[in-house]
Amino acid sequence: MKKALLFLSAVIFISCSKDFISDQIEIEPTMPGIELQDQVAVIGEKVPNPYSLDIMRKAYSNLSETTKGNTSINDIQATHHYVQFEPSSEDELESLYQLKDVYFYLYPIDHEVSEGWITTDPRYSINGFQHRWAYVPVNTDLTVINCPFEILYDIFSPDAGNTTTKSNVVLSETLAESLEQEAYKLCGIEEEPVAYTKAGGIRPNGKILYYDSFKKEKRGCQGLSVWAVRGTHSAYGHCDSDGNFTCNDTFKYKWNYHIHYSRTDFLMRENDSKNEIIYNYKGYKGPLYMEYGSESKAAFYAAILRAAIKYYYGDIEGLHRPPMEGDKGSAKLAIQAYTDNVDNGGNSGTFHNNDRFIFSPRPIVTIYRYKESGSLRNHADIYAATIHELTHASHCRINIDKYYETDDIVTESLAVGIQWYLTRKEYYSEENYILNYSRMYYTGIIEDLIDEYKTRSSKYYGENFDEATIKYQDNVTGYTPLEIEEAAFKSKNWEEWKNNIINLYPDKKDKDNVYEAFDYWNTGM
Repeated sequence: MKKALLFLSAVIFISCSKDFISDQIEIEPTMPGIELQDQVAVIGEKVPNPYSLDIMRKAYSNLSETTKGNTSINDIQATHHYVQFEPSSEDELESLYQLKDVYFYLYPIDHEVSEGWITTDPRYSINGFQHRWAYVPVNTDLTVINCPFEILYDIFSPDAGNTTTKSNVVLSETLAESLEQEAYKLCGIEEEPVAYTKAGGIRPNGKILYYDSFKKEKRGCQGLSVWAVRGTHSAYGHCDSDGNFTCNDTFKYKWNYHIHYSRTDFLMRENDSKNEIIYNYKGYKGPLYMEYGSESKAAFYAAILRAAIKYYYGDIEGLHRPPMEGDKGSAKLAIQAYTDNVDNGGNSGTFHNNDRFIFSPRPIVTIYRYKESGSLRNHADIYAATIHELTHASHCRINIDKYYETDDIVTESLAVGIQWYLTRKEYYSEENYILNYSRMYYTGIIEDLIDEYKTRSSKYYGENFDEATIKYQDNVTGYTPLEIEEAAFKSKNWEEWKNNIINLYPDKKDKDNVYEAFDYWNTGM
């Protein structure tokens, strides 16, 4: 469905992938793997913060003169500000991403927080946008952001070998550790050291898997961002295709793991939430090993993420990427992962640009967990829907104005064709990924231009999949996905796409057969 393009408009464009994939394997009622309980993290009472400048100075005063060495109380000055950011719009939220080296929490750092999914808390949100909290280095220029904020209080981070005091004295390891331990003691928090060598502490690592409902096997949560956080110290790693991760720094005391489904170039948010999907694991001193059952929300997110990682960072044979961070005139793409069983109109996903954005559009991909019947989609379908909608986003990224003027038969045929090409490589053998195409809308033109000769039969036509079976002999082969995509990007309608295929690649020597294929897929009854 299309709507007129307007400057500072309401929803500019909506395109969707229908449930036209044959579900060849059903989800088993009993799932292997450890179910991630869908518990929600609860923000509790405020607690003393051992890193506050006031407590650090009190801790310093309690240390022996030998431990203090050649430092004084005047050397304990603010290294960070504890800041509460209060976005109330997509524009204000987007501006926070300019602070590249700042780690944002979705809960107040100086409050008790239980383990679980971090969700929007009405006490700490405006217009559905959760506040963000961060330890921001004192030399950070906060005037570059367009978001209200409040500096709550100052922080001192006793980072041995890295914190230079007011008198240019670098904190020794003994002083830094003693100061931190005393500060924790003053706050009534028991420090739990981990075993570590003289070379450093423990490097957080682990393995995170989910059970794929289509492949019937455990797979790695590829691309998952795993952050280890403790005070002002944070480190991160990304799960590889087997689910293994190793963070990029070490810790000497227990830390929390934050599981992020967002990456530098895109966000992942649940349902219609405006906040990233994050899970909080508390109090670790070693590896994190998790296995998510196939019916868990975590597995649904993992299937979406695997497709997004493929399209953004994987080998896609030269195809154009979806919107990237830093694209001029566009905000970071958001994937809205609908875990709730909502009325989706028979769609497995949609793509549109966010109407709440003032200065630049936020591309939005929506992926639905449930079918219209109320049953869960298998992970191959979820992967395919994500590829489909990211193809729309990629198409739109190339020329946003021209995209809105392009006929649905072109945009949808390109999306379903790239879906076919990439999904079969992930989940199927070359010959058994069969899509129920629809002539004049979700056509199979890309498959016919790429694969071998065959007799083609299609049962449906039009956006509503009306029935009328027609056959033809497909005598075209040898085009690449990139060649077809390039021709589509230069086309506003079906005739232009057909002619561009011929004119851009004259050496293919099959003009009449290409015409026949395009004519077939533009035929109704």
